[in-house]
Amino acid sequence: MRGISKRYGGVQALKGVDLIVNKGEIHGLIGQNGAGKSTLIRVLSGATICDEGTIKIFDRSIDKDRLTPSLIHNLGVSFMYQEPLLVPGLSIADNIFLGREDTRGYIGWVNNRFQLLESTKLLEPLGLNWDTRSRVGELGLGKRRIIEVVRAIGYDAKIFVMDEPTAALTSDEKDWLFTILKKLRDQGKSVILVSHYLDEVLEISDRITVLRDGKLIDTLEVNNDLNLDFLCSLVVGYRYSKGDVRIKPFNKDSEAIFEVVKLTKSRRFEDIGFIIHPGEVIGIGGLTGSGQMELAMALFGATSIDSGEIRLMGKKLNLKSTADAIKTSIGMVPEDRKEQGLLLNMNIRHNMTLAILNKISPLGFVDQSKERNLAKIYADRLNIVMSSQDMATTSLSGGNAQKVVIAKWLIAKSNVLITNEPTRGVDIASREEIHRLLVEIASQGVAIILISSELDELCDLCHQVFVIKNGRFKYNFKQGEITEDQLLSRIMEGD
Repeated sequence: MRGISKRYGGVQALKGVDLIVNKGEIHGLIGQNGAGKSTLIRVLSGATICDEGTIKIFDRSIDKDRLTPSLIHNLGVSFMYQEPLLVPGLSIADNIFLGREDTRGYIGWVNNRFQLLESTKLLEPLGLNWDTRSRVGELGLGKRRIIEVVRAIGYDAKIFVMDEPTAALTSDEKDWLFTILKKLRDQGKSVILVSHYLDEVLEISDRITVLRDGKLIDTLEVNNDLNLDFLCSLVVGYRYSKGDVRIKPFNKDSEAIFEVVKLTKSRRFEDIGFIIHPGEVIGIGGLTGSGQMELAMALFGATSIDSGEIRLMGKKLNLKSTADAIKTSIGMVPEDRKEQGLLLNMNIRHNMTLAILNKISPLGFVDQSKERNLAKIYADRLNIVMSSQDMATTSLSGGNAQKVVIAKWLIAKSNVLITNEPTRGVDIASREEIHRLLVEIASQGVAIILISSELDELCDLCHQVFVIKNGRFKYNFKQGEITEDQLLSRIMEGD
């Protein structure tokens, strides 16, 4: 792709961008939200027609006005988007053959035996000994990603375009996926990897293209001289250094605001206990499935406990629902903001004031003037980029959507904020903004519980960190006592 330009009204989404991918390479495509990555991929897919530029695939020049998704597919280019396009109720074999079912054996009937055998043959070269009769809905996200790759192999794809393929994957699932991508590269296939996780892009890519504000900044060979800080600086446009944002001290002599005593839920977590003071941030880290997510839901009243106590300002709480938690000034930024943190069919200001509707609705009617004023104050404070408060929440970037969720709890004056993977799926600049925001919120006396798989967040933003294993706290480290490598070692070690 050379000289690709695309304008939407007065917005120049792409301006003279080149993307050149070699045979047998993994090519990273990075940039902030709004940098032009998605537009460039849509042009390549045939879903969007560019205004200017040339596209050539396997030395075949393609008229930009005649480029269609069907043509691109027939040329051997396969696209895998952030949400796997699979049918949960069908088997692995059925999903691999979706859209090209084999009906040769019977008139109009799918030849299931053939599809089971052929799908197994596709999996075997990748070292995957899976039962292809298993339903896809029973599989984890990592395996679903791999099924999409296998389906594309079945279509004889030669170029694989992957959008945020590691989002929400466990460490093991990511390793599976990367192993398969390397095998594809070694077979002469090409992979275009679009991701916000710059460390992962740096780890697996042979070359990396950086976009910013719709322009090509550089295409770089990955070698020992290319480091993460330099890559981040290219993405954001200014000097960036990981770890620039660090938590500030809190008053250790203050009274505890939130206390958890021997909290237990059968087969989820056991004997969990900690004390947190105003302005303190405690971190919880561990492998996926160790119980941290269930613990967060229990602290927010979304799931019941079997025994133990939760205390606020020394008073025992009896949390039967999330409404009970909100009434006692506990807020939560959930792991999945789209499913649990936002009402996507409502606009931005409605989402920002959801937790205080009773306070701005005299006589049952929302005071829209007060609602608009609050939304403006906190949108300005959190630097939420939007053209209007009435915009659909779905139109926001990941970082801005996450700031809307945080704003909701600031407007509600929460004293305790539970944050579950607060920077998942956001670009590097938004990540830094959210880090600074959490530090600012803590400095104002809010107690924060930070659950994260990002080791630098745990080390830089927390006054103490708990490592959870099989539902129990196994280690506790104070700020400055442990490095990221040491923390990873504790998380990964056996029981």
